[in-house]
Amino acid sequence: MIKKYINLLIIFIFISSCGYTPIYSNSSNNKFKLIITNVEGDTSVNNLIKSQLFKYQKINSENVFEVDIISQYNKEILSKSATGAVTNYRITVDSNFNIKNKNISKKVTITESLDMKKEGNLFEEKNYEKLIKKDLVNLVTNKLILEINKIE
Repeated sequence: MIKKYINLLIIFIFISSCGYTPIYSNSSNNKFKLIITNVEGDTSVNNLIKSQLFKYQKINSENVFEVDIISQYNKEILSKSATGAVTNYRITVDSNFNIKNKNISKKVTITESLDMKKEGNLFEEKNYEKLIKKDLVNLVTNKLILEINKIE
């Protein structure tokens, strides 16, 4: 019984001092403000990006970045069955950002894609596609925030 507690204590000591930090731990303490000046392209992707970046518009900071967003959403056919029915799709979100600060101007292109199997039910397929689109936009915005952090 005591041996079991000693083993748990040793495991706890090794896990707590391993130096693990989450990848996006610094992104919660950002000291910049984003202003979205121009939005072009796919409206649903742009609305998702704007909603993700909305929390950075409320911050009162001297470090202000103006962001122009140009996005595209593509759903292309990857493969078909022998009967000609579609079996796989590739969903791609391509976003171009023009980031401007006082004396810095940078263009960032972020492309994320994911392959999707065709579902039997059309309703489930549309919901799954919306979920994938949300996840891809989340990846794009996280990468954008990391790029802005590099500029600072």
